[in-house]
Amino acid sequence: MKIAVIVDSFPRVSETFVLSHVTGLIDRGHDVDIFAWEHGGLDVQHADVERYKLLSRLSILAPPAGKMARMASAAKLLLRNGHQRPVLQSLNVRRYGRLAGSLRLLHQVARLVNGYDILHCHFGPNGEFVSRLRQVGVTGKLVTTFHGYDIRLGEEQGGRIYATLFEQCDALIAISPYNSRSLLQFGADPARLVMLPLGVDVQQQRPCTPRIGVQDPVRIITVARLSPEKNVEGAVEAVARLRRARPGLDLRYEVIGDGPQREAVEARIRDLRADRYVTLLGAQNQSVVREALSRSHIFLLPSLAEALPMCLMEALGAGLATIATDVGSVDQIVMDQRTGLLLAAGDVPAMTAALADLIDQPATAALYGRTGRAHVLRSFDHDRQLDTLVQLYRQLLGGHAGRVAHGSRPA
Repeated sequence: MKIAVIVDSFPRVSETFVLSHVTGLIDRGHDVDIFAWEHGGLDVQHADVERYKLLSRLSILAPPAGKMARMASAAKLLLRNGHQRPVLQSLNVRRYGRLAGSLRLLHQVARLVNGYDILHCHFGPNGEFVSRLRQVGVTGKLVTTFHGYDIRLGEEQGGRIYATLFEQCDALIAISPYNSRSLLQFGADPARLVMLPLGVDVQQQRPCTPRIGVQDPVRIITVARLSPEKNVEGAVEAVARLRRARPGLDLRYEVIGDGPQREAVEARIRDLRADRYVTLLGAQNQSVVREALSRSHIFLLPSLAEALPMCLMEALGAGLATIATDVGSVDQIVMDQRTGLLLAAGDVPAMTAALADLIDQPATAALYGRTGRAHVLRSFDHDRQLDTLVQLYRQLLGGHAGRVAHGSRPA
């Protein structure tokens, strides 16, 4: 199959699900191109970006800045694709107004008009964008996966922002029950809605070594974007409270991730005088994250909002005892008192108490870790999920939308 994957930016170190999607399709012999609105950061990147030469598959949807550069780029696109009717349609100023006159529509249509079987968008706004291009004449089965911010956007602005997508799409993928319920509330057609969680490659993750006794050093870790909904400041406060209550405790807390809240988190660490035992490691590639998980004992995710976070799957896949907040569909991964502990969002004292419980009960923490790894292997295996996705593609191309063999329709 010839497949276009449309994302916000690429490569983005925090979006390992996009990388796994693309490389998994390539491994299965499919022809994959990547389309993004902008280049992601290249300072820190996963090895697979280079290993698979993914930048050679990347096209930027936004036209060049500057009138002359834009016109020169448009001329090249017209020479290459001007014989196709949708490309000529994109220049219809009378019908499409400034979008055509600015040559933006030309740059978008000309790049996606080359006979793709599947147009797979990550995030609702990209699905809405491609659904409008289909009205111009771009072809291919349209599949859109909703993740997190796009669901929150629909809650804030109303489901009408995805009206064209809901009308034009061939399949909507919800990665969690929470997303599925939200999409139905927004007005999505249940017949086009498939629930298919993301998956992780647990075999690539070396399991952690559990603590043996209560006197052993404790290593706590968070892997999260430093953005308001992740509430990393709350986690820092919880760890600081624990450290104040137990000044002799040999404890280290590492945070992997970067984002707009970095300065605020750094300030909170200084205010709490926690810099001796709290370390911000910034954005890191997969190999560094996997090594950090394997040397840790407790994974802490203090989010105020989530859908189905892959970082939790990766943490459980490493055999870590896990503390998370009961938001979105987190309870599909962290089953309270079976694979970890679930808390109310924003409850810092409860977070501190949960950390103390796992530290004081290393055998229980180790049991949670073993149970969690088995749960992820059983329910969130990357290869199994990707095979199901490819099966969905084939069903759509065969004219059969809807249920897939290992996926599920929303309740």
